[in-house]
Amino acid sequence: MRNKNKLPCSKTAGYPFWQVCFAAGTPAARLRVIRLQNKKGITLSELLVTSVIFLIFTASLMALISMGTGYWKGVDKAINAQEVVYSSIGIIASEMRQGLPDPDPGTGHSPTGYFSIAPPVSPTAILYPNANSQSGNYVEFTEPNNAVYNLSSISFNANDPSNYQRVKYYVNGSVLYRDATTYDSGGNPTGPVTTPIVDAGNGSISVAASYISTNIYSITVTSVQDTKSYNLTYKVFIMGR
Repeated sequence: MRNKNKLPCSKTAGYPFWQVCFAAGTPAARLRVIRLQNKKGITLSELLVTSVIFLIFTASLMALISMGTGYWKGVDKAINAQEVVYSSIGIIASEMRQGLPDPDPGTGHSPTGYFSIAPPVSPTAILYPNANSQSGNYVEFTEPNNAVYNLSSISFNANDPSNYQRVKYYVNGSVLYRDATTYDSGGNPTGPVTTPIVDAGNGSISVAASYISTNIYSITVTSVQDTKSYNLTYKVFIMGR
């Protein structure tokens, strides 16, 4: 008995094997042949279009990553500039407030305090800027030399230059420095002892100081980190004058 599900295929001369099967087979078998015949691979044009779309997507993704990286680098530079400014102005202003006039008249030596300013100015702890030179790129002042200054001592002499030290804040390169000079009773200096205070790294830092009155001064610190710049102006009140 003939099996209806079996294709009566034979190798007919001049015809491909599947064509002979298709002609002689059942409807289900013919459908399978049609499906096989309609199966297609990826054409070159489809491959090219897919590649172009993938490249566009990749380029867009890389651009977004680059933009995000640049943004956060900019934020980091801006933060660095602010830190440099706040640190510098905080340190300078804090020590300036501790300033105390050095009334050394300079007997037998050059005056170590405000008597060294010409023309003469009112008693003041701030030596620069002053009423004569009202602006500059550094600050200089006198303050008690804590190793010697002792108001409770019976032998304390306010005019003795050893009771005071001269402090100067200035910028060299990208670093804020502090110089401290002490004196003996004869007005002979020791130092200055130079200490780096704030380093702006690959950026820059600048200081601008202005005289407003005998006891009020303006300090502006600016820092630039790459393309980011930040500055702050602070008014300092000198209680000791």
